Amino acid sequence: MGSPIVPLLADVIMNHVIDQALTKINVQNKPIVLWRYLDDIFVAFNDMSALDIFFNTLNSVHNNITFTKELECGDSLAFLDVLIEKTQSGIQTTTYRKPTHSGLDTHWTNFIPHHQKEIFCLDYLTGLIKSPAHIMPTQ
Repeated sequence: MGSPIVPLLADVIMNHVIDQALTKINVQNKPIVLWRYLDDIFVAFNDMSALDIFFNTLNSVHNNITFTKELECGDSLAFLDVLIEKTQSGIQTTTYRKPTHSGLDTHWTNFIPHHQKEIFCLDYLTGLIKSPAHIMPTQ
């Protein structure tokens, strides 16, 4: 495991990269929505040309940082554990599971350190409490 300061530095660097990209592009090409969680960024634009300009500008800020993009498919896009779908009235969110998700969890009697079992339970409960509606409200 790395130093405890590494996540803080990564957050500062990501903020700097995004700020630099936003200052380099004109107002017409700025995103309508920009949400970030660690190194995952969700952005929405009025048109594809603005997305391409922002994406290229973002990748030009630092030589050692390269971003990739995932475009919506059939009016939906998975972001973190949330499936965001465009509807007639706005957006709708649901919980997203990858196609490889088996639905199996670690059995409590398996030989795993007790503190890892506690962390698993807390993460599971947090996931139940923070439904997609809490992450990105449907409007």
